[in-house]
Amino acid sequence: MTVKIKTYTILFLTIFICLISSACKTNNNILENTENNKNDEKIESHDKSQTELLAEKWVNAVKENDDSQIYNIINDKLKNKIKNDNTIQSKNTWNYNPKSSSQTINSYNIKANEDKAIIQYHFVDDDKIEYTMEEILKFEYNGDEPVISSAIHSSLRDANGEPLNTVIQRNDCDIDEKTWNFLHQAIFTIITESDWSVYEFNEITFDIQNINKTTLSNEVEEISVDFSLNVITQNPYKDPDEVEYIKESKENGRNDYEAMYYEYNEPKQSVFDKFRFICNVDTKTNKYDIGSFHIYYQGYEGPTEIKFEDKRAAAAFWYNTEPEGEWLAAVSKMVSGNDVLVERQILVNDDYNLTDNGSFIMNMDIAEGFTVADDANITIMKDGEQKNITTEEWLKILKIAGDNSDKSYYIKFKQNNSSYVISDVKELI
Repeated sequence: MTVKIKTYTILFLTIFICLISSACKTNNNILENTENNKNDEKIESHDKSQTELLAEKWVNAVKENDDSQIYNIINDKLKNKIKNDNTIQSKNTWNYNPKSSSQTINSYNIKANEDKAIIQYHFVDDDKIEYTMEEILKFEYNGDEPVISSAIHSSLRDANGEPLNTVIQRNDCDIDEKTWNFLHQAIFTIITESDWSVYEFNEITFDIQNINKTTLSNEVEEISVDFSLNVITQNPYKDPDEVEYIKESKENGRNDYEAMYYEYNEPKQSVFDKFRFICNVDTKTNKYDIGSFHIYYQGYEGPTEIKFEDKRAAAAFWYNTEPEGEWLAAVSKMVSGNDVLVERQILVNDDYNLTDNGSFIMNMDIAEGFTVADDANITIMKDGEQKNITTEEWLKILKIAGDNSDKSYYIKFKQNNSSYVISDVKELI
């Protein structure tokens, strides 16, 4: 049984309906209309295109929860799909509606041409919280009359148009709440700031399978938590016909176009098995040693079995080792020249006041050697102020590799011939 432990409030939609849209005409004149509940602006019908009027019928049906009206303005293929999918109810009605019963359409905006309409909804719920959502209607024509051939919509967004936060939950298990809060905050940050950051995250479920406690020394206890992850993601919302590989399929008349169009905005589920989170706790003060946090994985790399004892970094699942963008890392001096050891880290926001400063550093157990450019831009903290120093000066104050680095740095790279060198360094404040 899955028990919701923490919710970064989410309302996301799970109905996605799409079919082939036949583009017949082109019209560069885009019309806009905005309506609100208090003061409906009346515009003469002859000022609007057929497709905009059809989109308005759709919106009005959504506002009034009138499924039969929606059913009457969709094409035969979509009607047949509804019947085949057993979503048809009775009297030619259909239980499609992009909003929940607790939400009211406060206003909307329509942009329409002869091929499609884009509708921007603004919802407000019973608690006066505002949401937005975008919907795309595609049209085909029965003679000169347009009908709707597909309708897809984004998940609900906040008032600024950003996706709502992810639901994080776990199975029913006996885990200390403080350990759980450190664990799920670390994993959520590792995943969402990784190469997977291009996706929208709907849900992350932890299946916790094993919890062990081992007494070490000096009243220190090691806690290890074994778990698997079930992650539900979506592609960043957009019109599938604007995605290059789908666009190419449509232009070439391929049979897989309709399936790819439909699947693009659908939620996708990924299961990852199996991970181990390790942390040390002072049993006398119940204080967690954040420097002891590690997350390893167990599984196979090709034919090779990887065990927890091998201490293979879980972050390797989601992070590209190519030095791109900006890394947070502990940096220590190596023996020769300008060479340093870069041990990647991630800064985790602490939403539970488990730490003194509202965040903590998570070691990712990914280390790699790099050379620091002679002309690197280096900024450190000295006497409470930022100070620019040379590469030579920085290397003199770094600890030797193997010692525990007590500072973290944001670092950037530049390409030097066939390799990368560190070009910018800024000490984490």
